[in-house]
Amino acid sequence: MTCAPGRGAAADVRRVGPGWLSLVLTMDPGRLVIDVPAVNGGGIILARFCQDLSVAAQQVAVDLGRKPHGGGQG
Repeated sequence: MTCAPGRGAAADVRRVGPGWLSLVLTMDPGRLVIDVPAVNGGGIILARFCQDLSVAAQQVAVDLGRKPHGGGQG
C-alpha cells in the first residue's frame, strides 16, 4: 500500500477497550486503523511497532525539515 497524506491528514488513537488503544491514521482521503493483533502478546507486538514507527517518522520529519520548501520531490 502506498499513500500520501492530504492537507487534513492526522494521527490519533482510538480506545478499543479498557487499557487497549488502536492507532488511527487519517490520510485525507482514507483511513488506516492498526489494531492490537489477536494473538498472545499482541499488545507488546503493537507497542514495538509503534516505537519503530515513531523513530522512523521522526527521521523523516527531521530530513524533510532540512529541505527547502518542506522537502518536495526533486
